[in-house]
Amino acid sequence: MNLLLDSYILLWWLSDDPRLSRKARRLIEGADQVFVSAATTWELAVKASLGKLRMPEGFVEVVEEEGFTHLPITPVHAMVAYGRSVIRV
Repeated sequence: MNLLLDSYILLWWLSDDPRLSRKARRLIEGADQVFVSAATTWELAVKASLGKLRMPEGFVEVVEEEGFTHLPITPVHAMVAYGRSVIRV
């Protein structure tokens, strides 16, 4: 099974926060692949810049050290989110 982590689930995992349920921990530990979206990294960076939360030092590297895979956002993703096709026929 592959997982895409939400912002706070990721932060709770990285900080071993007790708010992360046992079930969630087991799912992450047992996943074939765990992804972290560039959108999540962006969201956390914006909130950190506003003083609303603290990101771990070397966040990108920390995520990689956990064995998680960074998932990029492409223009195709943006257009799908917009509800438009990127291919014109």
